[in-house]
Amino acid sequence: MGHRNARLTVFGRRLIIQRVRLDGMPVAHVAKAMGISRQCAHRWLARFDAEGDEGLRDRSSRPHRSPTRTPIGVELEVVRARRQLRVGPDQLSDELGVPARTISRILRRHQVPYLCECDPLTGDVIRASKTTTQRYERDTPGELIHVDVKKIGRIPDGGGRKAWGRRMGSTAWECPLDLAPPRSSDLAPPVVCLVTVGGHFGVPVLVVRSR
Repeated sequence: MGHRNARLTVFGRRLIIQRVRLDGMPVAHVAKAMGISRQCAHRWLARFDAEGDEGLRDRSSRPHRSPTRTPIGVELEVVRARRQLRVGPDQLSDELGVPARTISRILRRHQVPYLCECDPLTGDVIRASKTTTQRYERDTPGELIHVDVKKIGRIPDGGGRKAWGRRMGSTAWECPLDLAPPRSSDLAPPVVCLVTVGGHFGVPVLVVRSR
C-alpha cells in the first residue's frame, strides 16, 4: 500500500518496468535515477512478473489473517456492556478483564458513539453542549461572525480618563446618567444582527457580552 512518504506512485512503478523490460537499462541505474534502492526496484519487477499491471497498484496492507484478534464473542460482550453500563473503557476493563486499549478499538470497530454524544440517562445519541445552553448554528462556514465584547481592566462604566480626562480620578465625580452605558444585568441576551460590509453585503453578526 502506498504511503505519504513513498517515492513511487503507480506511474513511477510503470516507468521502472518500461526502462528495465523495454529499454534494457540496468536495475541499479534505474533505481539510482529514481531515488530508490535496488531491492525496491526488484520487488516491483517481481510483482509485475507475477501479477501484471494489477500488481503495480496500491492495495491494502491489512494482513490476510489475524490469529490473535479478539474473538467475536468477546467483542459482542464489550458492546453489550457498554450499552448497558454506559461507562468508559477503563471501567469496562475492570468489569470484563479486557485491556482498555482493546476495548477502545472494539468500540470504534463497531461504530459505537462516544459517551459525550449520548444522553446520560437513556444512552441515545443527542446533540448537546457541555458549555452553554444557547446553541447557534449556521448552514455554511463563515456565514456568521462572532463578536465577543469583554471588559478588560478596571475601567468604570462610561469610560475612563481617556474619555473624560484626569477628573475621573476624583471619587466625587460620577458619569452623567445620559452618557452611561447599560449595566450587564440590563443587557439583552445574544442577538444576531446584519452588518453592511463595504456597502454591498449584509453579514450576520452575533454580539455577545462576556462577564
